[in-house]
Amino acid sequence: MNLSQYPIDTPENPETQRLIQECRSALSANGMCILPNFVSATTLDRMQQEAKSLSPDAHHNEHWRTSPRGGGDSPVGESTKATRASIWAIAFDQMSSDSPSRQLYQSDDLLNFVSAITDEPELYRCIDPLVSCHFSVFRDGDELGWHYDPKTNLVLTLQLQDADDGGHFEFANGVRSKEFDNAEIELAIIEGRYDKILSPDLRPGTLTIINGHSSFHRVT
Repeated sequence: MNLSQYPIDTPENPETQRLIQECRSALSANGMCILPNFVSATTLDRMQQEAKSLSPDAHHNEHWRTSPRGGGDSPVGESTKATRASIWAIAFDQMSSDSPSRQLYQSDDLLNFVSAITDEPELYRCIDPLVSCHFSVFRDGDELGWHYDPKTNLVLTLQLQDADDGGHFEFANGVRSKEFDNAEIELAIIEGRYDKILSPDLRPGTLTIINGHSSFHRVT
């Protein structure tokens, strides 16, 4: 980690406390916290090299999601749109024991930092040997269509490299709620009629923390 810019190993540090408050505010306002240069240039290079060396063994998965699903009394009715997800994954158990990505995922400093900015006193790492921490590889024609993240409202992503074409992250905050029918908003997003979409310029080495369970998002 880039501890000179993000001294999360010393939570009592006034600079770290300011960082925690800034991240809390960003998550509350936008559903997203962006931390550029979260890892050092040397670590980023090691992560990139590992991902490239493992990419020939990545597993491909393609499926379609149907969205939105408005109820019978909704103005959307039963209108549906299909969104496509096509992505290659390098699983956690393919990473070496000294993998810098594995070490970052298993860092107690990172876990405690995320716990602090989300006001969750008890956070636990996913122990799934495949998807707990993984590389996502996008090749020509791949995309991750509009979706919500299942079962968790907290997702961390570290960008390793820029896309040659496309690869833009787009995010609509707080679309899903127990309090209102979101079908109309989903349809407007999919059809390009929604004007509250965020599209941050994410560079290699950027750590992004999002409320993925309640926010609609995609990678073009």
